[in-house]
Amino acid sequence: MSETQLMLTSLFKEQKFQFLELGNPYLIQVDNVKYYIYVKNITSAYFKSRPDVTRIQLGYSAKLNKICKSNIPFILLGLDLTNDVFACWNPSKIKRRINAKANISLYSRTSVQKSIKGSKILAHELANGDKVVLFKTKTIARFLEKLEEYFPGVIIYNTKVALKSFKDPSVLYSEDDLFKQTDSSLKKKLRLLIEENKLLEAVTICIEHHGEKYKDFSFSQWYDFVKKLK
Repeated sequence: MSETQLMLTSLFKEQKFQFLELGNPYLIQVDNVKYYIYVKNITSAYFKSRPDVTRIQLGYSAKLNKICKSNIPFILLGLDLTNDVFACWNPSKIKRRINAKANISLYSRTSVQKSIKGSKILAHELANGDKVVLFKTKTIARFLEKLEEYFPGVIIYNTKVALKSFKDPSVLYSEDDLFKQTDSSLKKKLRLLIEENKLLEAVTICIEHHGEKYKDFSFSQWYDFVKKLK
């Protein structure tokens, strides 16, 4: 086990995280919420004109494929061992980029990493518009509690939520729930579109009305729901 993994294992155990899978990535559970945690050491980006720029690089990895398909948040952490600081980038954006290219780079700044003191959690906007959130390693539990605050739109699944039995067990709501919440006028409008074989238009209207709550529905689930309205 590497020095980094030893440090992380010690850190996670100290903070009473429950390990579900060891290694890197780790699958951990905190207060009934699961997270994939993947750690890469931060290094210089080696830009001669911008020596302050640091980065991590994430290459293609078959072991990350199951993470891409999972609803569990993927927390990619850059580790600055010198300053004992973690850097984190938007989990939703990172998940979409995993294995899409042979190699992806994510950037930070040495000066910002050095500025982190105590329990401070800092969101820093980069020149390319991306956001990196930095904090001391010991602050990781508090950061995870505030994950949705720093990265709006990241869906956190509580394992204590009672899941109903339907096609995708990782989704919090079923098509039956959606049917009950669709009012009669909208159902009538959707059925007219279906009769005209405008299924894609019907799917679009469903997403406009219910997409905010049913963020975890795949396109095929929306499509199946529309077909069942016939």
